[in-house]
Amino acid sequence: PSILSYIPFITKINIIEVNINIDNFKKLEHLFKSENLFLNKNLSLVMVCNRMGLKQKIITATVKENTSNNWKSYLNGYRINYAVELIKTDFLVKYSILALGEKSGFNSSQSFFRAFKIRTGMSPAKYYKDWIASK
Repeated sequence: PSILSYIPFITKINIIEVNINIDNFKKLEHLFKSENLFLNKNLSLVMVCNRMGLKQKIITATVKENTSNNWKSYLNGYRINYAVELIKTDFLVKYSILALGEKSGFNSSQSFFRAFKIRTGMSPAKYYKDWIASK
């Protein structure tokens, strides 16, 4: 079909919604980056919604649209990136891998290990060994 057949479906509302989602995502990113909110082990989508004054479906749609991830993957991405930064500051010289997961905002070692492997393709121990070897 030609582009003309899509014109009836293009509205100002769609354009406004995209801009609102981008603004909401920027606010969420700012909240995560400026306050390290993701380090809260008890952080939930409901807490973030209350903090931002938005409904859950708005935040989940905003995250999905801007990252192609669901809420949990988005949150775990921040936590794993933080864990990787801790590894690079020699955190594991003094502390255990379990402490690394806890410090990064995870409630359980299982969820930490699973999320770490999904994000990096390897276990935290393997990542640490590879990082040490590359120094």
